[in-house]
Amino acid sequence: MKILLCNGVKLLFLIPVLLLGPAAQASDFLRVEDASQIKWQITSQNRVYLRNLHTFDATYLACCYNYWFDASTGAGKSFLSVLLAKAAAGQPIDIGVIDKTIVSEVNYVGDW
Repeated sequence: MKILLCNGVKLLFLIPVLLLGPAAQASDFLRVEDASQIKWQITSQNRVYLRNLHTFDATYLACCYNYWFDASTGAGKSFLSVLLAKAAAGQPIDIGVIDKTIVSEVNYVGDW
């Protein structure tokens, strides 16, 4: 019974984490059939802004500094590399942003 009580107390702290954790990691995804159509800009602070996602899906915020990633991080360098390779080849790319209804960081890039 002591183990159950101890675990029960831990569960009280774990439940909010389980409920709130996935919501914080939720993403909105967009597929662009030709990555070369994406307009982007990189700043001196190493932020890469994807400037025209709304032209592929009108539910995304309109132009220009709404969706970004930090190209100075390992993930950001990978994102930029994938974006440039897909754009050069005119291939599809899938982009995930934390929330398309607000200014958001890009948290997924790929082709799935």
